[in-house]
Amino acid sequence: MPNETITAQYESTPDEHRVIISHGGTRVTIAQNATGYAICSVRAAGNELERYYALDMALDHAAEYLGVDPQSIELPEEATTLGI
Repeated sequence: MPNETITAQYESTPDEHRVIISHGGTRVTIAQNATGYAICSVRAAGNELERYYALDMALDHAAEYLGVDPQSIELPEEATTLGI
């Protein structure tokens, strides 16, 4: 099967904290404002898809968009505090 690998990378900018999840050539980003505002934005191809108060709900949506099981996404340690 083509690219079955799921990758998740954390990055931080002055404006926001992000986890970028990739699978099969598709990318989705979960982002949170750097000031700690707890809403997580789920984005794909630069467009916001939805906002969630909790990381687990944002992760479920991201996994659905990517066509993978949310449990199969290993988040970087730095990303586990998003949405709190």
